[in-house]
Amino acid sequence: MTESWHCEAYGPEGVEVGARCFVAGELHERVCTDPGVCHRTMVAERQRVFRRMNELAAGGSPWAADLAQEFASPERILGGTDEDPSS
Repeated sequence: MTESWHCEAYGPEGVEVGARCFVAGELHERVCTDPGVCHRTMVAERQRVFRRMNELAAGGSPWAADLAQEFASPERILGGTDEDPSS
Protein backbone atom coordinates (compact mmCIF):
# COMPACT_ATOMS: atom_id res chain seq x y z
CA MET A 1 0.00 0.00 0.00
CA THR A 2 1.32 3.44 -0.93
CA GLU A 3 1.52 5.64 2.16
CA SER A 4 2.71 8.83 0.46
CA TRP A 5 -0.72 10.06 -0.63
CA HIS A 6 -3.58 11.83 1.08
CA CYS A 7 -7.29 11.03 1.06
CA GLU A 8 -9.10 13.20 -1.50
CA ALA A 9 -11.74 14.19 1.04
CA TYR A 10 -9.38 15.15 3.87
CA GLY A 11 -6.12 16.12 2.20
CA PRO A 12 -2.90 16.64 4.15
CA GLU A 13 -4.75 18.52 6.88
CA GLY A 14 -6.70 15.38 7.73
CA VAL A 15 -3.56 13.38 8.43
CA GLU A 16 -2.61 15.87 11.14
CA VAL A 17 -5.68 14.82 13.14
CA GLY A 18 -5.65 11.14 12.14
CA ALA A 19 -8.19 11.30 9.30
CA ARG A 20 -6.43 9.15 6.72
CA CYS A 21 -9.38 7.68 4.79
CA PHE A 22 -12.94 8.92 4.28
CA VAL A 23 -14.39 5.40 4.21
CA ALA A 24 -12.42 4.03 7.17
CA GLY A 25 -14.43 3.52 10.32
CA GLU A 26 -11.67 4.70 12.65
CA LEU A 27 -9.07 7.43 12.80
CA HIS A 28 -5.54 6.49 11.68
CA GLU A 29 -6.90 3.70 9.43
CA ARG A 30 -6.98 3.49 5.65
CA VAL A 31 -9.36 1.36 3.57
CA CYS A 32 -8.40 2.54 0.08
CA THR A 33 -5.33 0.68 -1.15
CA ASP A 34 -3.98 3.37 -3.49
CA PRO A 35 -4.78 6.85 -4.85
CA GLY A 36 -6.78 5.40 -7.76
CA VAL A 37 -9.09 3.47 -5.44
CA CYS A 38 -9.47 6.58 -3.28
CA HIS A 39 -10.39 8.64 -6.35
CA ARG A 40 -12.97 6.16 -7.65
CA THR A 41 -14.49 5.75 -4.19
CA MET A 42 -14.75 9.49 -3.68
CA VAL A 43 -16.24 10.06 -7.17
CA ALA A 44 -19.01 7.60 -6.28
CA GLU A 45 -19.52 9.15 -2.83
CA ARG A 46 -19.68 12.68 -4.25
CA GLN A 47 -22.30 11.57 -6.78
CA ARG A 48 -24.34 9.88 -4.04
CA VAL A 49 -24.24 12.98 -1.81
CA PHE A 50 -25.02 15.26 -4.77
CA ARG A 51 -28.08 13.18 -5.78
CA ARG A 52 -29.41 13.08 -2.22
CA MET A 53 -28.84 16.80 -1.70
CA ASN A 54 -30.79 17.58 -4.87
CA GLU A 55 -33.59 15.16 -3.94
CA LEU A 56 -34.00 16.95 -0.61
CA ALA A 57 -33.82 20.37 -2.30
CA ALA A 58 -36.53 19.34 -4.77
CA GLY A 59 -38.62 18.15 -1.83
CA GLY A 60 -38.56 21.62 -0.30
CA SER A 61 -35.70 21.46 2.18
CA PRO A 62 -34.34 25.02 2.49
CA TRP A 63 -30.92 23.94 3.79
CA ALA A 64 -30.56 21.36 1.00
CA ALA A 65 -31.53 24.03 -1.53
CA ASP A 66 -28.79 26.28 -0.15
CA LEU A 67 -26.28 23.44 -0.39
CA ALA A 68 -27.41 22.56 -3.92
CA GLN A 69 -26.85 26.15 -4.95
CA GLU A 70 -23.40 26.22 -3.35
CA PHE A 71 -22.35 22.86 -4.81
CA ALA A 72 -23.53 23.02 -8.42
CA SER A 73 -21.70 19.82 -9.38
CA PRO A 74 -20.59 16.71 -7.50
CA GLU A 75 -16.95 17.46 -8.28
CA ARG A 76 -17.05 20.37 -5.81
CA ILE A 77 -18.07 18.20 -2.84
CA LEU A 78 -15.64 16.63 -0.33
CA GLY A 79 -12.41 17.98 -1.79
CA GLY A 80 -13.30 16.84 -5.30
CA THR A 81 -11.31 17.04 -8.47
CA ASP A 82 -11.97 15.87 -12.00
CA GLU A 83 -8.52 14.31 -12.35
CA ASP A 84 -7.85 10.64 -11.67
CA PRO A 85 -4.50 10.50 -9.82
CA SER A 86 -3.76 7.01 -11.17
CA SER A 87 -3.72 8.16 -14.81
